[in-house]
Order: sequence, then C-alpha cells, then structure tokens
Amino acid sequence: MKANRAIKLVAVACFVLLALALLTIRSSPATGYEGSIYTATPITVWYCLIISIACGIGIVVHQVYYKQENRNLWVIGLGLILLSTTIILSLHILRGYALWACTVCDPGSHLGYIQDVIASGHTESIIFYPVTHIYLAQLSLLTDTSPILWHKWIPVLFALFYMVFIYFMAKSVLPDKRQVILATIAGTALMCGWYLNLTPNHLSNLLFPLALYLLIRSFTPGTIPWKIPFLIMVFLYPAFHPVPVIALLIALWTISLPRKLFLSFGKETLGFADSRFRFNASVSILLLVFTITWISSFYIWGSIIKNIQVLITEGGPTPFTQLIALVGPGLEHTYSVAWQFFLQYTSIIVYIVLALAAFPILLKKRADRGNYSQFLGLYAPLAIIALIIVGCFFFQTMFGPLRFLIYIIMLCTIFTGFTLFELMEWTTAKGKWLAKITAFLVVILLLAVSINGIVKVYPSRYVLLYNYQTTQTEIDGMDFLLHNKDTEYAISSFSIAAGRFSAFLMTPEERKQDTNIPFSPGREEGKYIIPYHFGYDKYMLVGQSYNEDMYLAINQRDRIRFTEISPELAYEQFYSTDFDRLENDISIDKLYANSGFDMWYVHAMRQTEASSSS
Repeated sequence: MKANRAIKLVAVACFVLLALALLTIRSSPATGYEGSIYTATPITVWYCLIISIACGIGIVVHQVYYKQENRNLWVIGLGLILLSTTIILSLHILRGYALWACTVCDPGSHLGYIQDVIASGHTESIIFYPVTHIYLAQLSLLTDTSPILWHKWIPVLFALFYMVFIYFMAKSVLPDKRQVILATIAGTALMCGWYLNLTPNHLSNLLFPLALYLLIRSFTPGTIPWKIPFLIMVFLYPAFHPVPVIALLIALWTISLPRKLFLSFGKETLGFADSRFRFNASVSILLLVFTITWISSFYIWGSIIKNIQVLITEGGPTPFTQLIALVGPGLEHTYSVAWQFFLQYTSIIVYIVLALAAFPILLKKRADRGNYSQFLGLYAPLAIIALIIVGCFFFQTMFGPLRFLIYIIMLCTIFTGFTLFELMEWTTAKGKWLAKITAFLVVILLLAVSINGIVKVYPSRYVLLYNYQTTQTEIDGMDFLLHNKDTEYAISSFSIAAGRFSAFLMTPEERKQDTNIPFSPGREEGKYIIPYHFGYDKYMLVGQSYNEDMYLAINQRDRIRFTEISPELAYEQFYSTDFDRLENDISIDKLYANSGFDMWYVHAMRQTEASSSS
C-alpha cells in the first residue's frame, strides 16, 4: 500500500512537471528560424520531460517486478511516457512552426497534392500512392479545417497509433501480460525516424504493426472477423506505399516457417495442407497480383523495369560504394564516423542483440510451444529483411536499403520486451538483491534508449543536420517570388527546394506555365548551382559565376547554417561575411526582403566576359 501511494504521488508530481513544461513552451514561441529546436527550447522543458519519462518507466518496471500488472498502476507509468512523448513529437507545433520539412523534403510536395485533391476532386495521374492525399483531403473537408493542420498533426497521431499497435501485436504473440507491458514500453522509444514528416512511406510504416497483428490473429481457427480487416489492409497497402508491401509479402511467405521447424522438434509435422499455409499463399498471390497491377498503371513502372535491367546488365554505383564515398570526406573534417554511427544505431543494435538473445531462451521453452509458436514466427521475416538490407548495399536499388530498417526495429521491439522480462525472472530466482539490481538496469536501459531516440527526433548539430523548420517569412518570400518571377528565368538557391514550395503555393496550371522552377536545392541542380562563397573566392561579383540571368533566393537557414550548425565547414562553403558582401554587389538587385528571406536578381556576367575576351 505504501508503494502504491508513493507511485501515485510520483505520478502526480510528474503530471505537474508536464503542465509546467507546456506552460514554458507556450511562453517561449519560435520567433524565427532556429538552428536547433533543442537549444531554442528552454532547458526546463527537457528536464521535465526526461524526469517524467524516467518515472514512467520506473513505475512500469516496478509493477512488472512485483507482479502487480493486474492492479493497472502500470497504466499510469505508460500514460506519463505517452504524454511526454506526445509533447516531444508536437514540440514544433506547440512552438509555432509554420510548417515542417517543406523547404527541402517531400512533405511540401505532399501538402501540395492534398490541396490539389481538395481543389480538383481527383489526384494527379503521376501519384501512385494516393491514399494519404485522398484521406487527408477528405478529413480536411469533413472537419472544415485547413490541410496544413492535418499536415502537422497526422504524423504525431500515427506515431502514437504505432505504439498502440505495438501493444496489440505483442499481446497477440506473448502469453504473459508482463512481457506485453515491457514490449510496449520498448515500443515507446522514438527509434523509427522521420516521425514528423508527412510522407506516405512513413505513415504506412507506422501502420505496419497493425497489419502484422491482423495477420497473426487471422491464424486462429474460426477468426473470419479478423481475416476481413486483414484483407482490407492487403488492398490498402499497394495504393498507400509499395515499400511496406515488400515487407508484408516477406511476412506472409515466411512467418509460418519457424513454427513448422519448432514443431518438428516435437516429432510433429505440418504439410502443405495446413490452413495457415493455404491462407498465406492465397493472400500472397492476391497481394502480389494487385500490387503489380496497380503499380504498372503508373509512370514508375517503366523506371522499375529499367532499374532491373540495369541491375542485371550494367551494374553501377551501389549504396555501399556511395557510403564509402561519403565516409571518406567525413574523415577529412572534424566528424567522427564512429561517433555518428554510435549515436544513430546503438539503440537499434541493443534491440537486435536482445532479439537474438531471446532465441536460445525460446528453444528451452519447447514444452510451451503452443504459447510461443506465433512468437517464433517473427524470426523468419526478421532474418529475411536483415539479409535484404545487407544484400541491397551491394546492388543498385531504387531506394536506400535502410528503408527496411524500420521493420527490423518493429520486430526486435517485441523480442526486447520478452528478453528483458526473462532476464528479470531469471535473476529473481537467483537472489533478491540481484533481481533488484537487474530491474534497476532495465530501467536505465529503457531510459537510455528513449533519450537516444529523443535527441534524434529533430534534426540538429548532434546528428549533423540542420533544423527542418519552415518559417512563415520563408513561405511569404517564396510566395512572392513564385507569383512575380519572370517564367523565362530560373531560381538559384542553396537550401530551398523551390519545386516543393510551388507544389503547395501554386495551382497545377501555374506550375505548368513555369518550367524554370528547380525541384531540388541548388547543390543538386547543376545548372542552377550557387558557387560556394557566392564565387567571391574567385571573382569580385556574384554575376561573374553565372552564364545566364536568374533569381537568387536566400533564407535565414543559409545565413546561420555555417555559423551555428556546421561552423567547421564555413571555410570551404560560406562565411557570414559572404552574405554581407551581397548588399554592395553591383551585379545583383534585391527585389524582395523580409526578416527571414531575401530575393535577388542576378545579372549574368560570365557570358559577357567571354564575349569581350574573344
């Protein structure tokens, strides 16, 4: 009773801390572009959030250790973790960011697609994953709200749904409630990446544990009600995003194999007439046929066929060779490749190790094969996906192999909960103090993994990335530029993907009329490239670096990127004085300026110089 009262008092104190964190966030909104949301947010907020998560994990582990899971006090601990996590995931919204990741990443284009659906009533013919855009357009119309609202909040909601789906998935394969609880807590660690970006790929990934849960429940005899929603998922995924379809096919083909092998230890056999095999085979064929039929209706099908042809006949640069090319230059600077690898992948490796440790434990529990046969089935897709990731590093692929890493994390999360529980049970049998030390170490481990995930949710100098904040001044500036520029001239920029802005600031008709809007930032668009130091290290004027007139767009991110985020790269890219020299450069004219965005017109002089010299 004393322990229960203490838990409730700690929980009340933590909820007060979370209220204090929210009040502090409300009183410190963002006033412009922030190089890092971590340093711009008052440190009091982070103390409150970390303490609340630590106490939440402690409460849950305490209840598991003392076998008090039926008293449901662990729900209080889980509530603290989820509320803290929600605040972290929505911090950019609470602090008043206008948009997220629309400057350089896919979310800007997807926001534009949603607005196009609302305006025209249909999706563009090039969009082969329209589910996200259709449903968010419907949600916006039904609630009479701006799509920007859902553009911000849907990724947060899906991240929370993912944690709920992990609970149901763990519950479907683990026989002990305490194992399920620990697996759920392991699933609250923010390890999946890209939580804040509204992209069909990531949203469909976060829905994947639900698909696995429905698949596993479909194996139980007499569960037609579960087979129906799973079949709905089968028809949903090809139009949601093709990458999870590959993972789902792997699960369908392999998830029953460990069960067959496990039962063979008990001298039992399962033939091809097994109902699971028939169901999986039928659904696999259905999913594969529908996916190919769907994708082949779009332009991307030609790219897939061409990519396969190149893979077989020509070879070419692989993700492995590209990785070597990136690591080499990184070693020349002050970056530690080993340290960055530690920051990015240590938590994932810990989960993988715990998943591997679960295998010999399960082999010793062969007498309970009826309880663990479903659980063992997860090893097969885990192994196949891991092999695909490794193999893809040595072949040309249409996307990075690490896109499959999220499925490794999902599957290992369930094994992590199982292994931590078994470790606590084993030490309990060895001695009271050893068991308490183990429980304490479990708390430390889960907290460390959670903190490691928290510091990677938002891009920052910690992970060598600049903040993906899109400011209102940047939106206003790009709106002015896109609607007032001469369509004859292109846009040159360093970190602004003008094509992403045009997707949600211009109508489809306006975009068709202006073909001089580069889709990616300047460093990726060769002819629109901004020379480092604006060319001042070679010439007196900016115009001397250009062959043709164009517009130059500069945002606040460009100005502080090499002073606050990557100052060690300033000597070879941009000094703050380079931006100051623009004000007195006679080869450019300033056409627009606000507190976070400048628009210049560049008079090309290289061609003129070449003509005069000849």
